[in-house]
Amino acid sequence: MPTFMSGPTQCRSALQELEDLVCDSLAQVLSAKSEVAHLRQRLETCEEAVERFAGKAHSLSKQNRGLMQVVRRYITDCIQAESKGSNKAVVPRKITREVGLTVNLTTTTVSSSCFYHC
Repeated sequence: MPTFMSGPTQCRSALQELEDLVCDSLAQVLSAKSEVAHLRQRLETCEEAVERFAGKAHSLSKQNRGLMQVVRRYITDCIQAESKGSNKAVVPRKITREVGLTVNLTTTTVSSSCFYHC
């Protein structure tokens, strides 16, 4: 026979133990949830930082590629100037970026009076 059913005093102590057990379980669950919420917040913060650093890394890699291109061109220009025997200082080339061409198609109507008067 279980201890909480043997008598009124034992039943009260068993109920008290059960209440304590339930309170402890609730406290553990609530603390775990708050820890999980804190960890989720830290995760979101870290994800935002990763996105920022990825953008910076992409920008710096573009700059690095451009600098490498300028250095390569400068070296080839120096070699060519040396082979030609030129004593002029070699100026590094500027990077020119290709930008997409924007075409604006506007239709203009020509009045018939322009044909006669122009």
